[in-house]
Amino acid sequence: MQMNMNNYQKYQEQKTREALLYILSKAGDTGYFRLMKTIFCADRQNLLRWGDKITNLDYYARKHGPVPIKVHDELLSVFQGHPTELSDILTVKGNYVVHAMREPDMAYLSETDKESLDAAVRELKDLNRDQIELYLHDNVYRRLIATKEKRYSQEDIAKSGGASAAQIAKIQSEQQLLMALS
Repeated sequence: MQMNMNNYQKYQEQKTREALLYILSKAGDTGYFRLMKTIFCADRQNLLRWGDKITNLDYYARKHGPVPIKVHDELLSVFQGHPTELSDILTVKGNYVVHAMREPDMAYLSETDKESLDAAVRELKDLNRDQIELYLHDNVYRRLIATKEKRYSQEDIAKSGGASAAQIAKIQSEQQLLMALS
């Protein structure tokens, strides 16, 4: 069983890399701030529509909104010239602009993943940095930023997207099923 979980974790890490590359393939070179917010919105879109996120990223409420800490730390390391899991696929240039070094491997992304990623790119497309920050500083963010842990749960992400009670129940049911299967 350990080997299967290890393979699943590796698959999820690669899927996250491909999702980031997909965003860049659609949006072009993008500031790291926008990239992190877009992946959050894509996970939120997918969660609302299908009951699960695209990535296995953990999000935390930080000063400028929800942040996938792992991606944040790796992008900063790439910018500083340190090798990370992303340094073979991304470069980060002055003003923290992220550039893809290759096209995404579409074998890792389902049609529903691509729909959610496309929707997230469109969702933030016409917003500047301040508008994105204001947009994502919703009630869920304000509640989490005041807590010690600041970690978004799946339900928090869904509520941030305006999830109905039925959608929350579906997400909770999906989580219980996944826990039972693991």
